[in-house]
Parts: sequence; C-alpha cells; structure tokens
Amino acid sequence: DFLGIEMFGSPINASGMTYFNVSIWTSNMTTFRVKLVDFSGPTTEGEIAFTPTQLGWNTFAIPMVDFANPALVTDPARTLQNSSQISQLIFSGIPIGSGSFYVDNIYFSTSACPTAAPEPVCDAANVISMFSNAYTDVPVDTWLTGWSPPATTLTDLQIGGNDTKLYEN
Repeated sequence: DFLGIEMFGSPINASGMTYFNVSIWTSNMTTFRVKLVDFSGPTTEGEIAFTPTQLGWNTFAIPMVDFANPALVTDPARTLQNSSQISQLIFSGIPIGSGSFYVDNIYFSTSACPTAAPEPVCDAANVISMFSNAYTDVPVDTWLTGWSPPATTLTDLQIGGNDTKLYEN
C-alpha cells in the first residue's frame, strides 16, 4: 500500500527549494503517489498522484507549491503549509499490495533539472517530424503564435546535447 522514508533526527529544510524530484520505474503500477510530511507546527502534508508509464523510467519535477494546492493534492484538507522540517517522504500507489517500483534521484532543487528526451525509435519512413534531432523536420512557421498569452516565452536550449524548446508562463 505504501512505504515511508523518515528523517526525524535530521528533518530536511526545503523551504528555499522550488521542486521535489524523483525518478521511478514500474512494470505494473497504474497510479504512483508522492507525499511530503512536515512536522514543524501542526503536521501538514501534501500528496500528489501521477499515472506513470509502465516499463520505462518516469522522472517527476514537482513544484513545491503543488503540494500546498488543494486542487492538486489527494486530500485538500491536509495541504503542505510549511516545508522547513520535512520528516517523512511517503510513496504509494495502485495496485495496492502488489505494485512494485524502482526509485532513484530523490532530491529537492531550486529549479527544474530536466534530462534529455529519449531518442525516438520510429522508422524515419513512417514519420513527419516537426521538431527532432533524430529526423528531418518539415518547415514550421512559428513556435509561439501571436495569440499565445502575452506573458508566454519560448527559449531554445540544449539539454543533454538535445535541442529543446522551453515554454514558460
């Protein structure tokens, strides 16, 4: 049903962090949940659920504010209000009692630290590519339209040697 990691002797002060990061691999889980628990005042917690891709690595960079957002957590009455004494990390999922997963790269960070997208495996003869380092791309007039929200920005950058487009706002 769930497993926990405790840091009661040395709670984590994640108050200056903006992301919680974790990577999982599963062969059979249809839902994966992450809960952060803070004991700094009245105990608060935030749990967020994901639908993982099975038989492949899933990397989640979860904004810390999401753990405090009643619309995103599994129990809106118990949102994470503080992150200065994170003392428990709890992982759970479905199927209950028979789900299994591997976990790696558990850390808090001040920015999202994306990894390069995986290389596609489709035969080039069966692809019309708009944006890829692996295929020949067709022409695209614009990657950010005039009718996109005014605050939206587009930055072309490289992640792990792979051309990537970053959309913000």
